[in-house]
Amino acid sequence: MNKKILAVLIVFMFAASGLLAYEYSGVNDHKSAFTSSQAPVEVTGVHWYNQTSSMLPAPGSGDVPLYVTFTALATENVSGFINLTSPFSYSYISGPNSDVKSVYTLSLKAGNRYTIMQMVNISASASGNLYEENITLSTSSGSSNANFTLPIGQPSLSVVTYYTNPPVIYQDQKGIKLTVVTSNTGTSNANNVTAGIYSKYFNVISPANYSIKYYPLGKIMNFTFYLDAKNVSGSAPIYFSMYNITYTLKSRINSDQYVNLKITEASDKLVSGEKKQIITFYINNTGNKTFRDLNIHMLMPSVISIHIPSSNPLAALDADNVTYSSLKPGQSLRVTFIVDVSDVYSGNYPVQLLVEYRFNNTESVFYKTATFTEKVSPSPDEEIEHNIIKPEYLVPIVLVIAILIIIGAAVRHSHKKEKNMNKNNKK
Repeated sequence: MNKKILAVLIVFMFAASGLLAYEYSGVNDHKSAFTSSQAPVEVTGVHWYNQTSSMLPAPGSGDVPLYVTFTALATENVSGFINLTSPFSYSYISGPNSDVKSVYTLSLKAGNRYTIMQMVNISASASGNLYEENITLSTSSGSSNANFTLPIGQPSLSVVTYYTNPPVIYQDQKGIKLTVVTSNTGTSNANNVTAGIYSKYFNVISPANYSIKYYPLGKIMNFTFYLDAKNVSGSAPIYFSMYNITYTLKSRINSDQYVNLKITEASDKLVSGEKKQIITFYINNTGNKTFRDLNIHMLMPSVISIHIPSSNPLAALDADNVTYSSLKPGQSLRVTFIVDVSDVYSGNYPVQLLVEYRFNNTESVFYKTATFTEKVSPSPDEEIEHNIIKPEYLVPIVLVIAILIIIGAAVRHSHKKEKNMNKNNKK
């Protein structure tokens, strides 16, 4: 009997406990007790930045306005706010330690559209593209949620190409310019991008790294670094880091450079007495180093001089100077000067060529000279004059002159004898 009474008492106590719990929930947690699965609105639009924008924010973005548009399904008064879960959070409006929601009081009319806005922070660790969030709405009879999909973008930064200037790198070379071309082909801008390089084969001169607050979507961006090559040779990879990804840039450091500038002359035919004639030289780079800022001079004074037009006497200032921007390994230059040999007799004459040049990344000027012998051939008039005094023609000429003298003397003697005979006859 006592056992039956005890069992009834235990059942009664559990029942009473459940009733008290139900009454507590209904009074003090109204939203949970009367949550309805049918929300009085339907979400019809979600936009970041403004109500018509199609741009998406990236992870790590802060203070981004979020607009949610919905259509009322019933006519009633509600209060509502956008309910955010990780990786989203509410932006601080005032005070450093309080998350602030934007709560709206709305008088809904069935069929009308409404938009609410919330300032949002997005965690830098967000890795997805789509998140399920909701609007929480409260009415006099309870609360409900209207779900919506919230998209965010993901930037996609990558290396498009890279190159160095000069393209061929040698041991201990200074001031090498490295350009890395990148692009953002993702679905959002990239925020707070850092980029830098490292290589045990090079010393990074400047800059140590880049820090960019904003890398726009769909854009191409170049990063430029200046390096000094170390005293090594062979494969020399460079590691380029950007947006937490490291890329290997292949490069090579060649052994010591050798300089070989070869100057030759063409077989030009110069004729004595002529003003405008051509002398041609060839300059060949048979080394493995590029020559820059070449200035080529035919040195004066010389018997063979540069032709200066009478109509442009100022041409004398630079007529003996030919310039080229560069001469790469294996290339050849053809250099032509117009010369004046109008006052020059036939013969062999020296001509000296001076080449000034620089190398990459240096202001130092280097020189190379070459001396050649130019042959000036006689003009037709000089040829005749020259032939007259040749030994093989000299004896006949002397004989002819002697004969002419003898003939002249005989004629004079004959005339004189005839004259004397005429005098005697008159007597």
